[in-house]
Amino acid sequence: MVSNPRKFAPTQHDIAHALGVSQSTVALALNSRQQHKLLPDTVAKVQAKATEMGYRPQRFAQMLRNRRSRVIGLVVQSGAHADSNDRIRLVANRLHNRGYRVVAVDLDWFGGDMHDVENYLLDASVEGIMLCQTDQRVDPEWTATFTDRGIPILNFLGAASPDLPDVRPAMANAFYHLTRHVLLAGSRRPALLPGPASRTLPSADWMITAAETGFRRAIETVGFTLDEPWVIRPTRIRTDSAHEFARQTLREMAASGAMPDAFVCLTDELALGALAALAERDARVPDSVRVSGFDDTPSARYANPSLTSVRWPNAPMAERAAEAIVAGVEKRPLPEMVGGFPCEVVVRRSTCSEADAKRLAGEGFFGADPDGTILENWAPSAPPRQLDLLNL
Repeated sequence: MVSNPRKFAPTQHDIAHALGVSQSTVALALNSRQQHKLLPDTVAKVQAKATEMGYRPQRFAQMLRNRRSRVIGLVVQSGAHADSNDRIRLVANRLHNRGYRVVAVDLDWFGGDMHDVENYLLDASVEGIMLCQTDQRVDPEWTATFTDRGIPILNFLGAASPDLPDVRPAMANAFYHLTRHVLLAGSRRPALLPGPASRTLPSADWMITAAETGFRRAIETVGFTLDEPWVIRPTRIRTDSAHEFARQTLREMAASGAMPDAFVCLTDELALGALAALAERDARVPDSVRVSGFDDTPSARYANPSLTSVRWPNAPMAERAAEAIVAGVEKRPLPEMVGGFPCEVVVRRSTCSEADAKRLAGEGFFGADPDGTILENWAPSAPPRQLDLLNL
């Protein structure tokens, strides 16, 4: 004797039988686009009974009936960027708010085999695809597999691809303002630290280029002579750890006698490595050397000293990415897509002493942009800056 017989999921027929109405009435009441054809009391009764009976719509039946899946595929790479989770979560949330489901596929699950990723997405009946901060460049033939089927693809911070619309922050503009702050605070021998060669991945190419553009532009426009600015190229140091790369780089530069008085780092991880190396040498930060990062990770706020960094515009980028991919799916014109989301420079103790802060505040540095310089024609406005009083 079976004590717990299997309980089958209720159907629309079961709901109709329980209420003594037709199945077509139940179908209309459970369809948000059709329920206006019924009296509100009828809709309420059907929906209440459906909830009571634990009814769940059958997705594949809906797909057959509507000829739509309302599924967006997110191609991610979890092992490449630990800081990407928040951006992916925001995108998924924005798509959900628009009535779309998300199917995620991690390139690392398939060892980077794009053919397997292609089959996974097609099997999921995706209507659109978003490449979310992936490091692997996609082949035009791979994208054509989807675009030839009318499935749009959007690049969201992934490896640069000129054939795909993309959403990016105004990186060059952010590094311009970050470098300018460091120079106005008093540094005269700044160095840009992009990271180790082994970590220079395709998705980082555009970031490094933008960082160098902003760094050099700030140096050109500050209006005073610098002793010797550097862009530190990846050297013979071979390590996958950005933190360790920064430590070894600073040790080598100190040993050679060519030591910058400011390090503008591509990531917070590099900047934290630089702070660790400077602490080993008893260097006074920010009095003798300044350090800044990029990402504004939680570690930045609680570093010692607290780390000046740049905050990504995650929410507006996620909103635009969701808006764009849905527009592509629904065959509507894409919104203006070319990057340009302003970042926020958060100034903390690693670049700004109390005396620096008072002087720069008196000069109007914190608040409205002092000169309105926009480096890139896709940047809608200069980024605001924020003085983090909690950590200064």
